[in-house]
Amino acid sequence: MSRPATFVCMLLMCGCAKSSSDVAIEGTVKLAGNPVESAAIMFFPIKGRPISAVVDAAGAYACRLPVGDFRVTVSPNVALPAGWKEGDPVPRPKVTIPPQYSSRAKTPLTASITADTRGPIDFSLD
Repeated sequence: MSRPATFVCMLLMCGCAKSSSDVAIEGTVKLAGNPVESAAIMFFPIKGRPISAVVDAAGAYACRLPVGDFRVTVSPNVALPAGWKEGDPVPRPKVTIPPQYSSRAKTPLTASITADTRGPIDFSLD
């Protein structure tokens, strides 16, 4: 293999792999005791890129996170109707989430992940 090809292969192997220290987490998101349907949950570390997961119709999510402390936001997803195109008005989401939960600066939601984290990490948006 040529030197450039070997270098590219080494970069791909080193830079794209998930960290083996990431911890599998799961949980539910509820608003007033009911599952939040069709939303996105974002985990913002102190340093680095945020990690997102989809919240399904049962209010459940799952993802892998590195060890550390996170600020957490939840934002509703909007289902676009058939035939929707750029410039059309965006429909309102099915669920109205209080605005503080979708603001990284204002969210009261946090998560601390350790190598020993087990069990669900649930969030209540009350």
